[in-house]
Amino acid sequence: MHIADEFLEEAIGEFLESGSDESRLASCVVKVVAATELLLKEELEAICPALILEKLDPKQIIILYELENKLTDKNLVARTQVKTARFEDILDRVSLFVKIKRSTLRALKDIYQVRNEFLHHHKASFDEETINILLTEQIFPFLRKLLRRMQPEGISLRGRRWIPLVEKREVWQAVEEIRKKSINQFKIRLTKKLLYH
Repeated sequence: MHIADEFLEEAIGEFLESGSDESRLASCVVKVVAATELLLKEELEAICPALILEKLDPKQIIILYELENKLTDKNLVARTQVKTARFEDILDRVSLFVKIKRSTLRALKDIYQVRNEFLHHHKASFDEETINILLTEQIFPFLRKLLRRMQPEGISLRGRRWIPLVEKREVWQAVEEIRKKSINQFKIRLTKKLLYH
């Protein structure tokens, strides 16, 4: 099992248990973004490992491809640090090779913004219902589809087929219930705003 799978498992579990607990929802969002970033980097690495780099610097490429022993000057890369691209850049690069709906791209960028707000400002500009809708309508289905494509044979753990939460029917039923509830709450709030403003 990959670390991205573990993050996603924990995120889905926290999402289903979060209710109106903002800290659990924040933790879910952070883990969803971490899982997404790791999966997208894995996808890019399968295409061309250099695509995960912040910039195509020959020194970083030498380190990435472990070519240091072929250098005539071994000190050339001594102080070079490999830096990977930002989440948005990784997402844009993956979308060059993988068809991603525009609405999903927007949702992924929005959830990344929410993650940054939670981490840096301890509060998101998006309300709970909007975050729930982003996760249930766009992000979880996208990650499920991406995982299925990346791991078509499934995951084996200690010789047994492991069924991730993202594949369990009862999990999707619970996610669907939260999605419906969030949409209804969003509609009620919007109706109240329209009536009283």
